Amino acid sequence: AFAYVRPHDLDVERYAPGAAVGADGRPRGIVAQLARAIVVGPIARLELVPCADTQPSGNMGPDPIIEAQIPAEQYKAMGFQEGETLVVTPRRARVFVENATQ
Repeated sequence: AFAYVRPHDLDVERYAPGAAVGADGRPRGIVAQLARAIVVGPIARLELVPCADTQPSGNMGPDPIIEAQIPAEQYKAMGFQEGETLVVTPRRARVFVENATQ
């Protein structure tokens, strides 16, 4: 199965040890490093690279870059810096199962 999430359907917050794990011990987000941030008008476009050593086993797909969009005001208020480690959590995802009958 593959899950697709639109860039504006991702929550982004600063990483803290244990922040990517829920109360039940299961991963609740993707730990990633902020590679680049581009602020264009009211939107901040973030390019994030998943941290391989903190992710459950699985395929991130052919492109390891995660693109997220958050309001520019939120980006400025949070004070994110390139190279910083963040946690990305999907709010809504579309899941596609291979070879599923329709």
